[in-house]
Amino acid sequence: MIYKKIPRSFNPRFKVVGCFMEHDGKILLLHRLKNKSEGNRWGLPGGKIDQGENKHQAMVREIREETGVRVFPENLEYIVKLYVKYPKYHFVYHIFRLTLNKLPKLKLRVKEHKGFKWIAPKDATKYVLLHKRDDKAKVNPNQWAFFGGLSERNETPKQTFVRELKEELNLDINPIKKIAETPGDVPGQTTYWWTCEARGDIKINTEEIAEAGYFTLEEMEKMNIWPANKQIFSKYINS
Repeated sequence: MIYKKIPRSFNPRFKVVGCFMEHDGKILLLHRLKNKSEGNRWGLPGGKIDQGENKHQAMVREIREETGVRVFPENLEYIVKLYVKYPKYHFVYHIFRLTLNKLPKLKLRVKEHKGFKWIAPKDATKYVLLHKRDDKAKVNPNQWAFFGGLSERNETPKQTFVRELKEELNLDINPIKKIAETPGDVPGQTTYWWTCEARGDIKINTEEIAEAGYFTLEEMEKMNIWPANKQIFSKYINS
């Protein structure tokens, strides 16, 4: 959970900085390597504040290390201080804005990031978590799909989502909104489709999943997605 005021029982383990680097109405997002913290996620340039640094110094250093762009503290606009509570740890998050008049030539830190994208703010949250089944999987081999599974006895659809994502990817899930109900693959079965928030680092815990990550709507258009999932994507998500 994210708070603008200090919540109860808040015990921060560290402090973090992040920056909205803006150019021509778009912001810069970096794509984390899958073996890093917050792996396979897209996010703002930023990181932990080192000992002896203030938040402005840390932000200048992180921008230089992660993008190759050199800035000065006076170039940064401080936006907000947030308090973040994850299940296993808490931290303070300082967010800045940097307005760029000229599109910079980026030099990514290859040990942390595998790509970048300039994207309109309204599209920045439209990232979808998908997984790719391996070629030996019994269902949808070599195809990308949304996550899910069969409900266990006395389990609600919400509880199923939470359990499945925790078991398969070690992610904490917060179901937000049900977007559809469709007939399942088996007669009499119903599939429930929800949008959810995911927190944590991806850790694949099943042999049937070859890869998992977050993808933009544009990237999904070019992927080999299971046809049933692609119909849901086209009708309810990319509309």
